[in-house]
Amino acid sequence: MSGDERLTLMDVISVDDTDSASLLEEISEMISKEQFNIVRMKAEGYNDREIAKQYDVPVHSIKEILSSIRERLYPSLV
Repeated sequence: MSGDERLTLMDVISVDDTDSASLLEEISEMISKEQFNIVRMKAEGYNDREIAKQYDVPVHSIKEILSSIRERLYPSLV
């Protein structure tokens, strides 16, 4: 994805209404700041390899973090 095509977290989760803003706040309270930044990067269109390079960790670590976040957030979002 080129820089012009990347989505921000706000594009993915609209905060134009109170419910969306509450959801975003709830998510940010459930995960660490670093995890939230990884989710933000993913939402902006970065791939796992790019995120791993940014954090200087193996790609499988990013995959594990994202999987853990999904498992933690899924019950709250359904």
